[in-house]
Amino acid sequence: SGMYMRLAFAVAAHLEPEILIVDEVLAVGDAEFQKKCLGKMSDVARQGRTVLFVSHNMAAVQKLCQRAVLLERGRLRCDGAASEVTSIYLTSGQAEGRLNTAMRRVSPKSVEVVDGWLERNGERVSSLLFGDEVSLVLVVQVYEPTRFSVELLLRQQDGLPVAFAPSGLAKDWEVSAQPGEARIRCRLPRIEYACGGYAVDVMLAITNVQFLDYLESAIAFHVEGAAVGNRNWTFNQGRGQGCMLWDVAYELDHSGGA
Repeated sequence: SGMYMRLAFAVAAHLEPEILIVDEVLAVGDAEFQKKCLGKMSDVARQGRTVLFVSHNMAAVQKLCQRAVLLERGRLRCDGAASEVTSIYLTSGQAEGRLNTAMRRVSPKSVEVVDGWLERNGERVSSLLFGDEVSLVLVVQVYEPTRFSVELLLRQQDGLPVAFAPSGLAKDWEVSAQPGEARIRCRLPRIEYACGGYAVDVMLAITNVQFLDYLESAIAFHVEGAAVGNRNWTFNQGRGQGCMLWDVAYELDHSGGA
């Protein structure tokens, strides 16, 4: 539970061990608790002690760690600089253009995502251009009569969430499915993202109750450089300008007295 994790972290940090092992502590608690945890781990590292930090939060890994190790199905996949390893983690499966099932967070029983891809004009793609219009297609296997919603979480290349689309909560859209295979097409908004890598978490859920399937970084893609506007400006991640273009209409209000 969240309270147990808080207590365990407080006790471990108070003992001042030479090696502090922190396993998914940021998955519980509110933002203030997570901030305190990161601060304490940074203090421990600055004192010359070792922090072994286990997390799916890539932004926290990049902020706290210099070295990272990626495990996949219990085996070592890569070991290196935190920035390089987190990039590999976030783009797992991208080169093949296939669904990445390596980071499944729950064991599906009633319904399971078995395939998925991005589609543009009827063709599968993993590299997009600014302004593209694409769909995310999911193939699900239903094992027993189930009613579920679809939730999509878009992450930028450092793992930070940038957009969330819960069909049940936001659109009141759910699927009532019988056993068999079903295909779900999610039409995405026009791609107006900064150049760089992205990944989409895919979740099937009983709305606001529980996850039936959860694939982290299930579908990865890359937005290629493209000039925006008439001044050959290229919108890139990492420049402190965010990663999604805010489409604002501008006009001069002559009645404002300026």
